[in-house]
Amino acid sequence: MQRDYKSSSYHKRLNRIAAMALLPWLFSGVGASPAETSVPSEPWSFEVSQSLAADPAMAKLLADYFLLLHTQDLQLYDRVFHHRANLYGSVQGQLNERSASDYRMQLAERASPQERGFERAEQVLWVDYLSDDLALVMVQLSLYGQTMVDYLNLVNVDGEWRIISKLWARAAED
Repeated sequence: MQRDYKSSSYHKRLNRIAAMALLPWLFSGVGASPAETSVPSEPWSFEVSQSLAADPAMAKLLADYFLLLHTQDLQLYDRVFHHRANLYGSVQGQLNERSASDYRMQLAERASPQERGFERAEQVLWVDYLSDDLALVMVQLSLYGQTMVDYLNLVNVDGEWRIISKLWARAAED
């Protein structure tokens, strides 16, 4: 049976969440005051925040994801990434592919951005629900002085969102 997404609740939900940015308190840095948190001034930032407030499990996953990448706390890793996740990027035209276990090991072996004194900056650009259990999220963040853009494919298992695959690219040097 083919679903008519244009008239479905999914389409209505998607319309509510197709926006950019978020409220400063939602993903502010650990211990950061609102003044220390860079938040875009676009008028649609409130819509994304409302949508994430309507899906606290998604908001928690994204907050944990941003914190994980900044601190590399491996206890967070197991709550953020599905154990069968894969990560893909393109570096100078070459495919970079990692399994969840390879990426976990890489995080364990390197100094975190927090340890190296890098500022924390991140935002959710948009969220798109394919169904109640599948979603695509685009985020932008600063990692080791570089602006990164990630497409996170999420799966909801037992009421908890997990990243099942990630596409990433360097957008710019900070």
